[in-house]
Amino acid sequence: PADTSTSSGFGSATSAVQVGDTNDEAQSWDGSSWSAITDPSNQRETNASQGKDAEDGAITGGYSGSSYLGVVEGWNGSSWSEYADMTEARSNHKHDSNNAASETLLVGGYDGGSTVASVEEFASPSSGSFSIQVVTAS
Repeated sequence: PADTSTSSGFGSATSAVQVGDTNDEAQSWDGSSWSAITDPSNQRETNASQGKDAEDGAITGGYSGSSYLGVVEGWNGSSWSEYADMTEARSNHKHDSNNAASETLLVGGYDGGSTVASVEEFASPSSGSFSIQVVTAS
């Protein structure tokens, strides 16, 4: 990829996706070369992503150049689908998951004015339905 300084990616050393660079070009890696794939619906950079390979992944949030996004989009190997919005739009956040696009925690970030301290959890449509909720300490 040309400019990966503000992008994120998911997958493995032999099957991966990179998305969200300053040129908004999504690309797939097959273990030896990069090729262009369909771009997600929402242009973004400084997003977070998670997935086990180039056939199953998701990107969350990010910055569009004028606003912070709360959009979650999933990749199934051939197209992007918008799942739902995070409770709080943010960029520069982190993911922690089971190495798939399902059951992911989104942690922290920045919303343009302050640090986002919330933690959100989502489960992907592969589990039958998409859900997102704020995780709170009890």
